[in-house]
Amino acid sequence: MKILITAGGTTEKIDDVRHITNTSTGALGCAIAKAFLSLSQVEKVLYICGAGALAPEVGARVEIYRISDVRDLQKTLEHIFSEVKIDGIVHCMAVSDYAVDNVSSSELLAAQLANRLPLPMSPEQLSVIVSSCLSAQNSLASSGKISSDMDDLLVVMKKTPKIIGMFKSIQPQAVLVGFKLLNGVGRDVLIDTGRRLMQKNNCNFVFANDLQEISPKCHSGYLIQSDLSYERLEGRPQISHTIAIRVVQAICGKEACL
Repeated sequence: MKILITAGGTTEKIDDVRHITNTSTGALGCAIAKAFLSLSQVEKVLYICGAGALAPEVGARVEIYRISDVRDLQKTLEHIFSEVKIDGIVHCMAVSDYAVDNVSSSELLAAQLANRLPLPMSPEQLSVIVSSCLSAQNSLASSGKISSDMDDLLVVMKKTPKIIGMFKSIQPQAVLVGFKLLNGVGRDVLIDTGRRLMQKNNCNFVFANDLQEISPKCHSGYLIQSDLSYERLEGRPQISHTIAIRVVQAICGKEACL
């Protein structure tokens, strides 16, 4: 069987030397990949990760794909899915919800508004004009590197496509594990949010965890199953091993496959 894992985080470009990213290291994704590789049923692991993310060693059973932004991730997935039948997908990458659309400044915005403002106007009309000005093609990022002499920068971001929603639409037979990270919420909220993610994206499992319970030395969360039951997992070894076992069992359709 072939397993696809996404790990680490995406990086959205502001200009040629600046970018927006997140704090995901790929540590859990790497541990999950190693757990799958410890199982004889796994023929190959295809590992997609951010440029600086942790990854297993490349070998006969491992293919590594380094990506940058959400668009790069989407293209890589489409390429893989067009050539390979995937049996299991573990989507633990921290994918950016927004990508940089344009970069401006208060000076540029003021100049744009001065040329466009018809007075008087409604708040709705003003909103349309501001949006139009911020999306104008005179982006500061088009120069390659934005000057450090600028007094301020206005970074306009647009929503990115939800990558988790494409998996089952392209390879509906694959067993899918989604991940949900929240910050400072109770168990019931965490479980309920994870269940909604599962139902919306047709996941077979969702690992729901809270940022308050993640550190370099510890990690815990709840693995939610398709019948909406869940189990608490403590530590990366238990999390990674349990996810690998559950996915392989689901692919085989019986516990006897292990």
